[in-house]
Amino acid sequence: MNKLVVLTDLGTFKAYRLEQDRVSSTPRLQPVDAYESVYGDDRIGRRLSDQAGQFKTSGHAGVATQDGADGERHNIWLENERRSVKQIAERISKLLGNGEFESCYLAASSEINREIVDHLTPEARRKIEKNVQCNLVNSPKEQVLQHFK
Repeated sequence: MNKLVVLTDLGTFKAYRLEQDRVSSTPRLQPVDAYESVYGDDRIGRRLSDQAGQFKTSGHAGVATQDGADGERHNIWLENERRSVKQIAERISKLLGNGEFESCYLAASSEINREIVDHLTPEARRKIEKNVQCNLVNSPKEQVLQHFK
């Protein structure tokens, strides 16, 4: 049985194939997909800058004023979280929708877990066999396997 294991948080996505062979009693995780999301990165300087033209200035050379308030970005953190969750759900749905995997183990922190599941396609949602609400992205593979036993 082909099983997908997904470990994710807002900034990192890792997907593995769970392999169990008859020779070894220990299951192995083989990488299938991974990426780092710019939306989940909490360092806003990586996405935004104060390049020329970003903010209005007064008549004095280079002095920023309150007149530039229309250039402020409101609720950027909420929007980035929404985009990241949507991107994660699309990635999982794509991996589970191609017929390669029959079921899935998912691990995501409790803050985003439900939102991810809500954004999955119905087919992908049906394939979730175990759903763990914790962040295992940086955990050793042995510890990841323990969570899904």
